[in-house]
Amino acid sequence: MSANEYSKVKCFQIIGDVEAWSQKCQKFSNYKSLSPYAQKSFGGITSFFAEMMYTYHYQSPEQWTSTALHNVLTEIYPKQLVIQPTYAKAIESVLDLFIKYLQTRGIIKSEDAQKLCSQLKIAASAMYGNYKQPDELPQTDDVGITDEFELPPDFTALNEPETSDSKKPKRSEPCHCGSGKKYKKCCASNDANAELLSKLIYPKGQPEPTLEQWQKLYEVANNIKKLQPWKFLKPLHFITMRFPTYDQLIGCTTFGSDDKFSGVVIYPGTESIGRICQLLEAPDAFTSLLARMEQDQLLCGFGSRDEMSPDDRRIQKKLGLHFRGQTDWIFFRAATPGYLPNNITAKHADFLLAVLQNFVIACTYIKDNVVQVNFEANEMFLRFYSPKKKLWINQVVPLNLTGTLPSTSFDDEKLCAYLRKKQYNGAHLEFDAPRLPMLVKNESVTYCAHLTILIDKKDNQILNIDRIDANESVGDFIVGLFIDYIDRCGRPLSISVRNYFVGSYLEDFCQKVGIELIFGKSMPLCNSIAFQALKLTNYGLLQSFLPELLLTEQEQKQENNQQQP
Repeated sequence: MSANEYSKVKCFQIIGDVEAWSQKCQKFSNYKSLSPYAQKSFGGITSFFAEMMYTYHYQSPEQWTSTALHNVLTEIYPKQLVIQPTYAKAIESVLDLFIKYLQTRGIIKSEDAQKLCSQLKIAASAMYGNYKQPDELPQTDDVGITDEFELPPDFTALNEPETSDSKKPKRSEPCHCGSGKKYKKCCASNDANAELLSKLIYPKGQPEPTLEQWQKLYEVANNIKKLQPWKFLKPLHFITMRFPTYDQLIGCTTFGSDDKFSGVVIYPGTESIGRICQLLEAPDAFTSLLARMEQDQLLCGFGSRDEMSPDDRRIQKKLGLHFRGQTDWIFFRAATPGYLPNNITAKHADFLLAVLQNFVIACTYIKDNVVQVNFEANEMFLRFYSPKKKLWINQVVPLNLTGTLPSTSFDDEKLCAYLRKKQYNGAHLEFDAPRLPMLVKNESVTYCAHLTILIDKKDNQILNIDRIDANESVGDFIVGLFIDYIDRCGRPLSISVRNYFVGSYLEDFCQKVGIELIFGKSMPLCNSIAFQALKLTNYGLLQSFLPELLLTEQEQKQENNQQQP
């Protein structure tokens, strides 16, 4: 076999060597200077880089050249990898440390290592320059299939609550129903229950869609059912669009199959796309449930009669709709972070209708091969309106979807200096901030409980369990919790969190105060606390959504009983 002939066996051997070296490199003192995200991604970055260097240049680590390195980072990566900003920043620091480690091992010569590190900075800078946010994706009017379709309405106020001019009478005033009784002795309790129900089903006081809106939604849903896009689109094949009246990129994916639950999911903005990435990283079923509580998405689903709520059947009856079969029943849902999935509002209906109508057009182009998208090569479908041409443009563009995760900047220099003077106390903490499907009412707001759990990992001692109110800043609350802990107990050596979504609130704080932030694959004790709280308040939800967890717990009890003498 020649030196320039690809060998799968050789490739696997190189990846295996790099993985072993990466584990040893993580014991270097300089490793702790990397950002938490870079530490988390260390093995993946080094292995993928080594694979690309061999695949495209037939070079094993001892043969790496600066020319090949520059080519891989600036030309190969954009084609093979969805580069998020945090990942792009981590690549330079990880590979710089890894190359220096290989130099100390004698695998790479000193002069070659210096050239590689020097070229790495140049290549990384070029890579950052090539990276574009989703809102900067190319929109060239001169390229793509065009069509004439109506413009959607203005969605800039999609999430603003409706205001109502109707005022409830005071408790001692005559009731509005005309009974002649005082309001407090007549309809007050019924109105209170109706108000609470409206907040659960239609959040933020927004009204439900009109019958005309429902009729149009069911019509476009029937078109989607006939088209069956889940047969030619996989769950992560993104169809994206941008409306002139909505300032964020909109993502659409499909799920399911004809003989099972199926449908279309809409992610209304870059942040909701980032949230779905967190859900995909969930290591277990319970973590997946917690991630679902952070979702911001709209759903057009097709399932059985069991999926229908009383409100679904009420609307279908008014419209004279009849469905038969296990997967023909149509329903629509909205998921908002901090709330249980609920019925769509009137504003959701207009937005959902516009997106689904354009989704049908995009799917028709793909199905009929009018527009050919190589999804496996990290391409996606982009549809947008051109004011210049007054036409819709349909293009194939590189997949470059990334969402912004919440973060909290810790900028109080005096407080930071004070905290850094605190001695390390030797503690390793475990922290989680899960939203649970447990309803909490605070004044006029009904939301899902947002807990914070702080544990000392050494002896599994619970240090703090608290709840974040709906009107509080999540990031400020979490940072404040640790400021209080350090002030009382000193600085811990490390804080372990479930995933990058939770850790993003603490990343800046930990870096400035000098605490190691660790992203763990599982949080057993935090899971147990959250699970027990959920079990006590909403056992029925667990039976419906996560019966495997209940079974697992029963099996665990049996095992514990068997181990006891």
